[in-house]
Formats: sequence, structure tokens, C-alpha cells
Amino acid sequence: VMDINRDVLEDAFYEMSPHSDITLAESLVVVNPLMPIVTPIAVTDANYGSVPRYYIETTYDNAISPRIQRSMYTTMPCDEVFTIRSDHSPFFSRPFHLTWILQRIANR
Repeated sequence: VMDINRDVLEDAFYEMSPHSDITLAESLVVVNPLMPIVTPIAVTDANYGSVPRYYIETTYDNAISPRIQRSMYTTMPCDEVFTIRSDHSPFFSRPFHLTWILQRIANR
């Protein structure tokens, strides 16, 4: 299993989020199985390649740096990249902006 150091949760994931949301989030963090994270997968152009891809870049993310994020969405190109000025958890720190982005994606 993989666990997250509880002492760094706020700094890593919720730095810009309201404290009430951080309290809720910290209570919901659980240990995760490691195998799904480390098991290689095979994707095909016929299946995975046929699904539109979008990426929401979080510019103040301390869990996955913007540099790593750029590497992720340039290695596997997306139809569009959206940028949001938030921590790793825009659903807490920037919920209205995130909702606006998700609505734009859904309406395509």
C-alpha cells in the first residue's frame, strides 16, 4: 500500500484551500493500493486514442509541479490544456473556475 505523510497534506495538496475543506479532505484521505499505480498498462490508438483528452494545469501545485504537469500533457498531447491558478485541489481552492472549465469541456 501507499500512504501519504499526514504532516505535509496541507502544504502539498490544499495550500490555497479553505480550512474547512482541508479538515474534510484530511479526514477522507486513505491508504491506497500500490499495484494499480505501478502496474504498466497498454493503450491503443483505437481505444484510448479515440477519446478526447483535456488537461487542467494547476499553477500552484506542490504535489505535481507545473514542470512535471507540462511533461505529462506534452508527452500525451491533449485537445486543449486549461490553466487554473490553484493548488493541487482546485475543487476546493477554485471550485467556480474549475466548474466553468468542466462545463466548457462537456459542451464540446
